[in-house]
Amino acid sequence: MDYAELGKTGLRVSRLAFGTLTIGPLQRNIDETVGSVIIRKALDAGINFLDTAQSYGTYNHIRRALEGFAGDVVIASKSGVAGYDEMAEAVEEADVVSSLRYAFDFPHLHAVAVGMLTEQELDVNLKIYYHQEVDAEELASAGGDKRMFVVKFCKGCGNCLEACTHDALSMVNEKAYIEHSKCVLCGYCRKECPHSMIRII
Repeated sequence: MDYAELGKTGLRVSRLAFGTLTIGPLQRNIDETVGSVIIRKALDAGINFLDTAQSYGTYNHIRRALEGFAGDVVIASKSGVAGYDEMAEAVEEADVVSSLRYAFDFPHLHAVAVGMLTEQELDVNLKIYYHQEVDAEELASAGGDKRMFVVKFCKGCGNCLEACTHDALSMVNEKAYIEHSKCVLCGYCRKECPHSMIRII
């Protein structure tokens, strides 16, 4: 694994980071007992940079993954709160363990955070990172049951409905709803969403 210094902090982070958004309740909602195993495997593979946020709901996934892990880990977290007191509480909440160091909004960060849902997907991404050959069957298998999902903060504008030519989208309780049996993952709906509320995970 290649590592880069994080600005002038002296922290060294892996150029391949693990993005935890996809395993959390905002997206695939993978149980922390399963998600923590995937994160731990990434740590064991040399990935020492984890990306999370207060809203991701993945602090417990990370906490479990770190149990018994002796290596250095850098966690980038953030919060959308506006006030000083609220932010202080957010930072305290993010304190997964006292020995961790956090990276907040450092510019020119030379790393890519990739959200991964399974150990197989992690293995494929590590191969891609190390420029190893990945055949089409292996790549397709790692993709597994990827689906289009609507984030729960959908504004209900309805722009996505017009973009779908397969009648897979409708409005339910003033939010976009995807009928997965009709969805072909073309992604046209994502382009029409002005709030980026539709994701493939």
